[in-house]
Amino acid sequence: MKRILFLPAAIFFAAWSVSSAQVVLKDAERFQSKREWRAALGYDPARIFSLRFRGNSCPLVEVKIDGQSFWLTFDFGSSGGMLVTTAIEEKIKYEFVRELKTSYADGRPRGSGKEVILNRVEAFGKTFERVVCDLFDWKIFSSAPNDGAISLEYIENTRFTLDYREKILAVTEKPFPEVLMTGGGLISIPLLISPDWNKYGLYLKGTVNGRETIIYIDNGSSHTIVDPGLLGAMPVTKSRGGDICASEIPVSIGGLDLRISRFRVAAVRRKTSYDLPVGIKIGSDLLRHFVLTVDRTPGRNLLIVHR
Repeated sequence: MKRILFLPAAIFFAAWSVSSAQVVLKDAERFQSKREWRAALGYDPARIFSLRFRGNSCPLVEVKIDGQSFWLTFDFGSSGGMLVTTAIEEKIKYEFVRELKTSYADGRPRGSGKEVILNRVEAFGKTFERVVCDLFDWKIFSSAPNDGAISLEYIENTRFTLDYREKILAVTEKPFPEVLMTGGGLISIPLLISPDWNKYGLYLKGTVNGRETIIYIDNGSSHTIVDPGLLGAMPVTKSRGGDICASEIPVSIGGLDLRISRFRVAAVRRKTSYDLPVGIKIGSDLLRHFVLTVDRTPGRNLLIVHR
């Protein structure tokens, strides 16, 4: 039995909103790589997967449960494992294990669900038998029905490239080619060691509005959120989906310098032991402008931005 427990403390559904407001990236076209990367990076065509998008741009990947296809959010932000929801509960067979409780990223209670066993799961070109996962009511996390989410635990110790424009995800066990590391058009940024409770999460050091902070990458969130403590005197307005700052703010990560506006403003509550607080959560509304590679093959922990 493969035990992959999904801990939905920070998962994508919470970020879906009835509001259509999305972050604005200044000079966005400068960051939209049009380079062909599949062959150059050595991906096997059998490990290149089509994506769908729902809501405000969160990527969905096909996952088969006992041969039936469902589209689960491919979620950087989950703490591990896989989640299915009540939206598909009557379409799947499972064994009940126990009752579960879930919480927000800061530990506050959120809701209850079930731990269940799925007989057969196919994802990312691999087959998993007797998978332990979570089943929760979609209403706990979302404003719209959804099938669930799958985490980076399913592609642990791999390299993957996520291309929003081409709507594809590619996975390999091979590290990023060294010969390309120093070539033009790529920015390689070291990732921090993730917190124990969120060991697959993507965290980096950077600056927001000139202040050092921890930057959290969460493609399972449809909105980019900046902590109000980083705004200084910038004005914030109320909207149906939450507080919005229309002012332009600089964000620097490694050699990547961005200017964003119309972002959500809220406390970014994440428990970590870093020497700086987490000040910004970058969601898919900003990530969609980029082609991103994450290399977590043995000895590597890198975010590579294609230019």
